[in-house]
Amino acid sequence: MITIWRIILLLLCLAAAPAMAVAAGLDIGILPAPDAQGKWGYIDALSGKTLIAPQFHEAGFFYDGVAIVTYAYPDKAYDVQLVDSVTGTTTAASAIPTAQGLISRDGRKIVLADRLERASAGMSSQGAYIPRLFLARRGNDESAVFHADRGQIVPPGKYQDIRFTPEGAVYCDGVYYAPDGKRHDPPRGCEITSLEPETGTFQVQEKKEQRAFEGVMRQDGSLIVPVKYDEIQAVPEAGIWLASRGDASVMVWAVTAFLTGTTPEIKEDEDILTVDVYDASGKRLRSFRARYHPTVSGTTYAYKSKGVDYRVDARTGEVIPAKEKKLPADPASGFRPFKEGEKYGIKNAAGAVSVPPIYEEVESLGGGLFAATREKAKAVFHDNWGVIDGDGKEIIPFVYNSISRSDYPTEETGPLKCGKNEVGYWLVGRDGRFITPEYKPYNGDFYFNAVGLAVIWRNHKHGVIDYAGKEVLPCAYDTVFDELRMNEDKKSRNKNKEKWDKPESSEDAARKTPLTVKDALFRVKRGDLWGLYDGTGKELIPIKYGFIRDIEASDRKQGWIGVEDEKRQKNGAVNFRTGQTITPIYDSVRIYPGFFVAWKQGGKGKDVYIALDAKGGEMARYQRVEWFDDAQVLAVEQNGKYALLDKTGKQICPFRYDYVHAAAGPFVWGGMERKRALLNGKPFIYQGAGVAFSETDKVLVDGTGKEYRIK
Repeated sequence: MITIWRIILLLLCLAAAPAMAVAAGLDIGILPAPDAQGKWGYIDALSGKTLIAPQFHEAGFFYDGVAIVTYAYPDKAYDVQLVDSVTGTTTAASAIPTAQGLISRDGRKIVLADRLERASAGMSSQGAYIPRLFLARRGNDESAVFHADRGQIVPPGKYQDIRFTPEGAVYCDGVYYAPDGKRHDPPRGCEITSLEPETGTFQVQEKKEQRAFEGVMRQDGSLIVPVKYDEIQAVPEAGIWLASRGDASVMVWAVTAFLTGTTPEIKEDEDILTVDVYDASGKRLRSFRARYHPTVSGTTYAYKSKGVDYRVDARTGEVIPAKEKKLPADPASGFRPFKEGEKYGIKNAAGAVSVPPIYEEVESLGGGLFAATREKAKAVFHDNWGVIDGDGKEIIPFVYNSISRSDYPTEETGPLKCGKNEVGYWLVGRDGRFITPEYKPYNGDFYFNAVGLAVIWRNHKHGVIDYAGKEVLPCAYDTVFDELRMNEDKKSRNKNKEKWDKPESSEDAARKTPLTVKDALFRVKRGDLWGLYDGTGKELIPIKYGFIRDIEASDRKQGWIGVEDEKRQKNGAVNFRTGQTITPIYDSVRIYPGFFVAWKQGGKGKDVYIALDAKGGEMARYQRVEWFDDAQVLAVEQNGKYALLDKTGKQICPFRYDYVHAAAGPFVWGGMERKRALLNGKPFIYQGAGVAFSETDKVLVDGTGKEYRIK
């Protein structure tokens, strides 16, 4: 018969498995168990039969066929003095020495140490444990590595750094021990940093903290690549290594940057590396100069030299000719950019060259226009971008730092956004005509919302313009928030889950009313006070409140938003559609679909919640309220009992429940003494889908208060 404590041990064992990250190796057929004297052994989990006699001071679970146990040695007890950390007094005590051992499932002792730890990849608490491999520690700061089957892997020693690989190899103070225990030593003054599995070679590095050079070593300890390079990359499929060395100028550059805090300029076409190519025999095949360290892909490597990109066949060293990358054509005109060497030009729909390759960069703006620059190397620092058409005619002069298209009305027809460093931005028509004076747009760009309005900034004040350049709100406000744009961004961030999970049908889309400028809302701040305007410039809420809260998409339908008084101490609400106002006299106001709940702080636990109707009139007072969004009901408390209100504020369940909390779907749990009830805001037929009952006496209560007994 299995006793209760054995079942508990089994449950603890199962619960501990995931947390120990070794559940796959956990043996639940054998469990640790104590005898009457407190000594631990092991029993069969099902029968309770003793498998290993009680003899241990402590016993751990079996993983991968082995377990860590603790031995105690009472006959070697010794006296110690215990010091109280608070009073400083000392007390004589007796300490019993212990040691840890590794045992097999039949009780055989495999190894003994002061402390044993399961080895994990990287020796990290987050790493995966390596089956049957252990780190053994001794009191004299010595460590060793043992495998349950293969015995000692790393001999005892005072090591500073021990790391394990998932395969069971060990990096130990720069020496590499293979899973079978074979030792590989690096050249003198170096350490092994990694093994390249595909080539079976080791990367070695000098034991220096700063600019430690690297090399490549064979299994027998001889070098393929001498230890004198900054970075080495293997190309296993070609059997070669790329070894890079930086010029002395690189060190001068780094030291100058460190000492002065500035970054010295290195010309874009200046090479600062020498790359040597070695084969498996250690022969240097060739060398080349490069700007950056090469990148490797299969049997090729790539690098840049003198501003030109090269791709090389690693087996032969021959340069692979670059294929012309066909850039996308402008759908409206058929013109498309092309690259020849390092320069860009434009071809027409027939494929003939309409603009020779004389530009450093060309980007399509749609509608047959292209942004271009003649000085790509200085594009970040100088105003040198302009606009040309597909035949090379200059539409906008080359005097801007950046040129991009706006997405309103469309990316192919909207105005262009032209900016200059430290100056501002202009909206420029596709014919080159200025639409707006110079602005410094909100958040560094012209962001047009869904109805073609954008917040702009000039002379340290904010305003609003439309895509044709007309000022809807003058630049006269300290702050302007585009609520329509903010809600669009929020939808984008949240990916509008319902829409993505269930794509919008064409019928649903057709039923939607298109947005107009009246749907755009702008919260504005002048001085310390806030107001609200729509996209026509009409004042909806006068500038007289200490704050107006963010306007969510759900607020737009009913028009109510939260406001604060001038001193920002009390809260109320204003309906920007009807002009109705709930005077800000409350400590907080919550806006629900058809009513409000205002809170007033009373002190000494006498806070009061006041339900207000849609016009702001007081309906009732409560001690506590809680809204359940899925069920669309409000739970309210009076004199220790709860009732439910629907979304108009009407009471639908009486004050009879001791507690309420959320349940599955549109339901709310209600507790009455020892009963549990399932409530919702309207009469319903219970079908049992997705709802679990755990109490003996189960009661359903519908929105009329009628109870249903569940059999």
